[in-house]
Amino acid sequence: MGLVSVRTPDLNGRYYNPISLQDDLYFEIEAISMKNLLDENILKAKVYYWKGYYELVIDKNNFSKELQKKIEDQLKAKVRIVIGFDFKTWISPYKFYEEKNNKFTYLDETGLLENEKIEVIINKNKIEIIETKSSGQVKTNYNYQEKEWSSGKQVLGGVEKSIHEYSDKIFVNTKLKYQLFDKRWFVSEIEVQTKQKIIEKLITPIERVIDEIFLIKNLKFNQGVSQKWFSKK
Repeated sequence: MGLVSVRTPDLNGRYYNPISLQDDLYFEIEAISMKNLLDENILKAKVYYWKGYYELVIDKNNFSKELQKKIEDQLKAKVRIVIGFDFKTWISPYKFYEEKNNKFTYLDETGLLENEKIEVIINKNKIEIIETKSSGQVKTNYNYQEKEWSSGKQVLGGVEKSIHEYSDKIFVNTKLKYQLFDKRWFVSEIEVQTKQKIIEKLITPIERVIDEIFLIKNLKFNQGVSQKWFSKK
């Protein structure tokens, strides 16, 4: 089958998301023991979300540019868990190739994108995304379950990711807890365990385990906080 215009799975109505594009949401992230990047025990950041856009503001930002980028990438991944993953925007640079047995395949026809191929497999309680790169492969499983408060929709309960690139093998297990804020359920705690294994020829494999906790605090929903923030910029 030849390349055609982008096409995405129909996910509307199946999965729980507490916010819409029109909502105004403010919250703070408290990162406890980011030991893979920082010596500090706690790092705090503010998140402003309004009309589908968000901005992350880290309280302490006197880091090197390289470290700042790594910290922002980690925190932004947690923000996307709270506000919802925009799959259509993420996949839009790629070309839809085929759909077969609930598997959607996308290709990079430019040779310039991060992934050569992306496969999305839709199951009842799981979405699996396989990213094939020149350096290896990344598999991500989004695991869902129905909650008594989710009105029949599937709620993200955790994410399992395995990264095999060059000589590195990394496994990341993320678990989520929810709490009721302003009559809506939001993610309140993100627990992450990362296992890394580096294998080099003639060298004993290096293994390490990192445990991290990210707390979502001071959430303010539709109180105009983020609108006011963006209006000043």
